[in-house]
Amino acid sequence: MGFTEIIILSVLALIFIGPKQLPELARTIGRLMNEFKRTTGEITTTLTKTTDQAQDFIRKTETDLHDSVLQPGKPEAAKLTPEPEYHEEEVFHHSEDDPEKKKDQS
Repeated sequence: MGFTEIIILSVLALIFIGPKQLPELARTIGRLMNEFKRTTGEITTTLTKTTDQAQDFIRKTETDLHDSVLQPGKPEAAKLTPEPEYHEEEVFHHSEDDPEKKKDQS
């Protein structure tokens, strides 16, 4: 904003608001601007902390995962690769190895 624009706005404010209320309005605007700056600063700080915590968590998880894959003897590695569970009905039998079919053929 240029000097001429500031003069025009000041004259308009003086005309519409009046000389008695202008200082009070300026103080109120100043307080609001300070409150806005403080609030935006708090939000920025909170977002920065949250982002840092998320990045730390990701780094730690990557390190733990990398270590457990490279060192499979560790208990953490066992958690990553659980033993597969087989149920009798899921096991595939070849027809020639199936004892039930051999009984039927004889």
